[in-house]
Amino acid sequence: MDMDKAFDLLQKKEKETTKNYLDLLEENAKLKKGVEELKEMKGNHGLRPELATFAEAMETKLKKNDYKPSWKDESLDYLLERLIEEAGELYSTVKIGGDMADEAVDVANYAMMVYTYIEGK
Repeated sequence: MDMDKAFDLLQKKEKETTKNYLDLLEENAKLKKGVEELKEMKGNHGLRPELATFAEAMETKLKKNDYKPSWKDESLDYLLERLIEEAGELYSTVKIGGDMADEAVDVANYAMMVYTYIEGK
């Protein structure tokens, strides 16, 4: 093999090696990002950050009402009526103003109660 061919072959190998190295760096960056996302989800019990925040708001509201009789003793009809009422309150709050987030949490809590009732049957 003459020197020019050997040199060309070495240059080609160097380019391939460089491309492979850059591909590995890119793949490594993607894997690191995925690991960080998994760590964040694990800290939220596997929930997306938005869902974890919302679930915390739901729990806070439920705890504020712990002094009331348990919703678990209510009928499905009652829970559905309350869900519809809360949805109406949310709609009104959107239209005329007020604490929309608080009303959204009420709707979600009643939806959770309905879900729990149905799943428990």
